[in-house]
Amino acid sequence: VYEKDGTISLPNVGVSIDDKPRWSFRALKIDTSRHFLPVPILKAALDGMEAAKMNVFLWHAVDGNSFPLESATYPDLTHKGAYDAASVYTLADVADVVAYAQARGVRVVPELDIPGHQGVGYARPELVACPLLEGFGGNARALDVTKNATYEFLRQWLGEMVEAFGDPQVNVYGDEVQASCWEASPTVQAFMKAHGIADYAALATYFWARFVKEVLPSLRKKGVDSLIVGEARQLGTDGPPLAPLPADTLVEVWGPDSLEQSANGTLRGVLQAGFKAYLGGTFYLDQKVPHTCASGWPYCAPHLGGYHEDDWENMLAVEPLGDPELTAAQKANLVGVCAEMWGEQIGPSNALTRIFPRVLAAAEVGWSGPRSERGLATRADESTLARFQALACTLNRRGVPTAHIRPGHCRFSMVR
Repeated sequence: VYEKDGTISLPNVGVSIDDKPRWSFRALKIDTSRHFLPVPILKAALDGMEAAKMNVFLWHAVDGNSFPLESATYPDLTHKGAYDAASVYTLADVADVVAYAQARGVRVVPELDIPGHQGVGYARPELVACPLLEGFGGNARALDVTKNATYEFLRQWLGEMVEAFGDPQVNVYGDEVQASCWEASPTVQAFMKAHGIADYAALATYFWARFVKEVLPSLRKKGVDSLIVGEARQLGTDGPPLAPLPADTLVEVWGPDSLEQSANGTLRGVLQAGFKAYLGGTFYLDQKVPHTCASGWPYCAPHLGGYHEDDWENMLAVEPLGDPELTAAQKANLVGVCAEMWGEQIGPSNALTRIFPRVLAAAEVGWSGPRSERGLATRADESTLARFQALACTLNRRGVPTAHIRPGHCRFSMVR
């Protein structure tokens, strides 16, 4: 037992612990495309996840900015798509990270966004509808979903990645396909006209229906039990349409309408449609202030005590199942939460201190029941501050760099 004064004691007393997680899916997502994060940083994050009792590492390995994930089947993807030869995760690195995670009770799920957010075009421009299009932070390019070669590529590449990661789920996300890409392609335009596809929402439905029919069966043969997709708001290219997706699809809910208690509410819509889901939209770690605060998000409030410049206490106040319109059966389809570390402004020098200790708020929401049911104030109080600061010091002792949430001192830190 670590005491407040830094001493360690092993009391010789009988102890009975009755504890279990509220949800089985308690995830941390890390983006390694916008900025490459060396493997030791990923391992340090896994050490922190173990301490926080988080059990799913969603590895957003590739995106439109760079393609650092090695493929033996398509080696040119990293040769031409990585920032440089040193900024590549080899298949041996993947195996190393997966084994390291498993030893800490953490699954590693690959997140390989399609058909938008494409970095495939650096090496395979013929598979992308607009290989030269810039914009949307470097992520405007999308697959040409009209070509047979695209689906053959997805069968081969995703199949290889599924085998490399060895998890029964693969996250293909499917968000934010930019209409400007498909508009820029004469091939796509001609295909839509010839097949009576009226708009880009219908084209997205065409893609996902064909993906489910032609690609998913081969992934299931390699051990995939279910897909994960992002958002699924039924807004066409903003997220995968629900209709073509198998009933066992797991949906990540994100965006400013995540917990909206109206017909616009993303979580409400997904759960009422009968899908299982987890909540990510309220746990963005890369943003010092949640993007939803500006639009009147109900969990935004003055920061506690005046010391905080970030939003962990807002995250801690989130109750994902507070919507009175949800039935008991619908609530049972929420399987967990996900803290999201997107990489636009996050690199090797600040990734870990942006994640820790703020991710502990999402971890606590995922493990424990509503604070009100545990006799705690809705927002963080002094006892919460003390617990989080103590765990930040524990992580430092274990060699995981962390930020701090108030003035104080950690004894015996391993971080210099």
